[in-house]
Amino acid sequence: MSSQLLSNVRRAALAGTTGLTGFATFKANTDPIHLFWDLDHTILCSISPLPDGGAPARPNTRTYFRPGARAALQICSYIGILHVYTAAQESYTNNILKQLDPDRRLFDKVIHRDDYPATVKEGKDLTVGTDRMDRAILFDDKVSNFQPQQFENGISVLPYTSERVDGHSWTGYLIDIAEMARLVGISFWGSIHLSGDARKVVSYWRSDK
Repeated sequence: MSSQLLSNVRRAALAGTTGLTGFATFKANTDPIHLFWDLDHTILCSISPLPDGGAPARPNTRTYFRPGARAALQICSYIGILHVYTAAQESYTNNILKQLDPDRRLFDKVIHRDDYPATVKEGKDLTVGTDRMDRAILFDDKVSNFQPQQFENGISVLPYTSERVDGHSWTGYLIDIAEMARLVGISFWGSIHLSGDARKVVSYWRSDK
């Protein structure tokens, strides 16, 4: 390949990237996508060690954030509007947010089971956060939580469990980084899809029952 041709290819690639980034910024400002994030086993794992013997248990829950999760959330905050949607209680959710979003600037809405107890058995109804189902994606490790929207808005996430935390393997670390990068990519393409309907992108990755 000649140097001139290579230069032209590089310029075309740069122009295309700049165009996509500009369009994503435009969409984020004018017609933002709503990105709902589960907490446990999606972006973090909380472990409560069992007490030794018969001694009373002392609060000793440790929270481990998935590798790449914080960076992914920061990137996605430029793509759309972020929400927490968890089946956990309010007190637990607030403790997590003290670490994850202490200034409460990252997430717009925080939805937990104290306000919406039906979440535990019936799944996560995104209409409590937005009326734009064409501009909404839920990231969750439990496929059953996608049922209220007929599984059309949910992206199944590789569970981040205590076994993965305890493994501490380099391979596991790379897998988690890749998983978070995948979710960022889905968020980006969902935001800029020419149809304006994020569910078109979700359908490529959708997990049914």
